[in-house]
Amino acid sequence: MGYQGACIIADALSHNKSLLYLYLNRNNLDNRGVECLAAALTRNQHLRTLDLHRNNFDNTGTATFVQSLGKNDSFIRLKIRHTAVSESVKDEVLDLLLMNSYGPDLARRTNLAIAQWQLDDDQDVSLKQLDESNSSAIEEEEERTECVICFDKISDCALLPCQHCNCCLDCGKRLKGCHMCRSAIVKVLHLEPGRRAVYRTFC
Repeated sequence: MGYQGACIIADALSHNKSLLYLYLNRNNLDNRGVECLAAALTRNQHLRTLDLHRNNFDNTGTATFVQSLGKNDSFIRLKIRHTAVSESVKDEVLDLLLMNSYGPDLARRTNLAIAQWQLDDDQDVSLKQLDESNSSAIEEEEERTECVICFDKISDCALLPCQHCNCCLDCGKRLKGCHMCRSAIVKVLHLEPGRRAVYRTFC
């Protein structure tokens, strides 16, 4: 099929309102063809699964899906095994697809929480630049904020989108729902020391 065939299918996807699954594995698709298909997902809110495994694209083409999924809250499965896509990019796409599988409202709230965390992270001063008094304050805070589930490790993660953060990363990954408010957990976000103040310890 190649690039030209991908463009034809992408144009059809832009107007289609019934197709749920599309299988294009082993079709010699390169980055340009994949970019056409990803762009179509910004206009198609009905497709659920796209199978692109064993094609000839890499991170460049897949990055377009990351952008498109920000405008599509219904697409939930992208198969890209046996391609040149790196594991880090696959993980990023998987996070976005996972949020979509929980529904648009939870996906939107989780994205907002992540964006707020990244903004605060950019504005923070690194721990290496903190003076001794601030470092001591952080150490005291860690002693006070042990995990409320295992009472062994410090609380070092935030549960998104609810943003509760009084458990450790290991316990957080085992939870099915938030232990504080019982809401669904879309993502467990690891927090560096001193960052827990951004999130809610209690309801």
